Amino acid sequence: MSETMPEIPASIRVQSRANRPVFTYPIPEDARATVGIDSIGMVALTFDEEMQVMALMKGSNTGAAVKVQYELAKKSLQEVNGQALPLVGEARDRAWSDMTPQARTLVLRAYNDIHTLEKDVEKDFLKGKTITLK
Repeated sequence: MSETMPEIPASIRVQSRANRPVFTYPIPEDARATVGIDSIGMVALTFDEEMQVMALMKGSNTGAAVKVQYELAKKSLQEVNGQALPLVGEARDRAWSDMTPQARTLVLRAYNDIHTLEKDVEKDFLKGKTITLK
């Protein structure tokens, strides 16, 4: 049984592609046949876009954590093989579902790459903590 996600209403769509950095990840040549694509382009999501995904997931309890991660990565995905994906709708969902599992895994890794800091930065951040009594 396949669940379909409701389309995001035009009134709450956040940003267009204009003036947003797109991080392009070329698929290594030796993996292209397996992955089925040559490159992906991703954007860093805004807080509002992340909240839109969370709102769409409200009430979904079957594998919710995995679904949220997939939906966030899918929303961040802007291009496949240099071709822009529609911002929302059936064509975007179809592109995602037509990807090989390996391609979806790479999209998830790219999403995590642009949305998290390097481990050394996190360590340095945590080392800088101070404790005060107030």
